[in-house]
Amino acid sequence: MDAATVRWKRSRSTPFGFTLVEIMIALAIVGVLTAIAVPNFIRFQARSKQSEAKTNLRALFTSEKSYFGEREAYSPFARLIGFTPERGNRYAYRLTPGCGNPEVRAGGAVANASPLTIDCVEVDLGRYPGAVAQPATAGGVPVWLPPANNPTTPASISDAASTLAGCPICSFSGSAAGNVDTDAVIDTWFISSVDATVVAGPCWEGTPAGGNNPAGQPFNLNNDVGC
Repeated sequence: MDAATVRWKRSRSTPFGFTLVEIMIALAIVGVLTAIAVPNFIRFQARSKQSEAKTNLRALFTSEKSYFGEREAYSPFARLIGFTPERGNRYAYRLTPGCGNPEVRAGGAVANASPLTIDCVEVDLGRYPGAVAQPATAGGVPVWLPPANNPTTPASISDAASTLAGCPICSFSGSAAGNVDTDAVIDTWFISSVDATVVAGPCWEGTPAGGNNPAGQPFNLNNDVGC
């Protein structure tokens, strides 16, 4: 028997493939890795969606400050200050607590009977047809800290109508509310022209309870990602 035949017979006698135990071990390892990776990936996706709220609230702050530089007053009206979030927004933005004159984004053209007095921007239902147009803000109301040179502070997490004699609308705050995942928790952010002390809440992170949130800094008052 030549050497080639011997090698062929040896190769035929060598077992190929995996045993059932080896397959079960491999599946168990894949299952553990999946259980770790998938929730982290979903959480990462949700956090990336929160960047919309932070970006637009900073744009709101900049718009209000620019308007104040020209008029020496803040305004609760989005069009007057040039605040126009891009279409496809998953958050609703409020400049007043009541949202009495919303910019409706229902899939077609933007609709509003009185465009100059828009005080909030609804969620774009054309992009997110299953969403709520005006999600309720959540997480409580910050305690505002009036600075020495500002005699009034916002009344709630979105109230730009604080006025005093001789001081037309000298402070403002705005909020963003939206759902970044599939649960019922609403992600809520706020920003203001004055510092605020935040109180403890079930779903917020960042500034500790009783700590200051600086003016112009978006704060996640109710965190949909970690709740």
